[in-house]
Amino acid sequence: MHTITLKSNSDFLNILNSLQSTLGESRSEIIRKAVTYYSEVVEKEKLKREFKNASKLVREHSLKENRSMEETLNDGI
Repeated sequence: MHTITLKSNSDFLNILNSLQSTLGESRSEIIRKAVTYYSEVVEKEKLKREFKNASKLVREHSLKENRSMEETLNDGI
């Protein structure tokens, strides 16, 4: 396992110590879980943005196709 040194202010340390007391886990474990959770949140947000962009492209393509089909209505077919 690797060692990481973290500088923090008193507020952060107080929060971490409070979590340690509440959860009964080491500060290292709490930080590992927090970083893992945050990584998952960031990944979900990234996927949401990608899905939104893909959805926009599909919508634009669908609108273009609908307009194209509407033009055929005037062809007398």
